[in-house]
Amino acid sequence: MGINKIAIYGDYDCGLWINGVGADLDDKELPFTAPPELSARFDVWVSDYTSLMLKNEIDEAVWLLNEQEGRTLAREIKKLAGAEIEVTYGPCRESMRDFIGMSEEVIEYYDHPQGTADSDECQGTGSYPG
Repeated sequence: MGINKIAIYGDYDCGLWINGVGADLDDKELPFTAPPELSARFDVWVSDYTSLMLKNEIDEAVWLLNEQEGRTLAREIKKLAGAEIEVTYGPCRESMRDFIGMSEEVIEYYDHPQGTADSDECQGTGSYPG
């Protein structure tokens, strides 16, 4: 069975799901190898999320920074995963879901944005997976 979906969202000590099963960014099932600096940032993001939850952090500005980093990481992971694998990002806190108006965002992959042949770009569409 191949990978058809990678979901990124914070949870206690986990932030990545392969076909619905919790995993790490260095999971052997992934069809790519994440650069060490991306893996390190991802681990820090998951750790920060866990710390915020355990402290019951209520400062929305702190959560917003965590959400922004999570979305950035999802875009970088989408670049590695390519167009064939669906990558989604789910805001961690209900207040953030309400703020952006969705529970899960599909991260799209573009080979050549704006006519450039030498760059890749990924962005959220603001759409629900479907």
